[in-house]
Amino acid sequence: MVLHVLAALAEPARLSAMGILHDGNERCVCDLMRRINATLSVFRGTCWS
Repeated sequence: MVLHVLAALAEPARLSAMGILHDGNERCVCDLMRRINATLSVFRGTCWS
């Protein structure tokens, strides 16, 4: 489990997304994509819970 989390955070866009989500507020993926200038493929296959 720890290795999966570290591997996900190694991706700069995913790390940026975690920085946005750290306050616990809900956000849609389209908002995250716009704010970090990423495509949906960055978030596919990632379990955020």
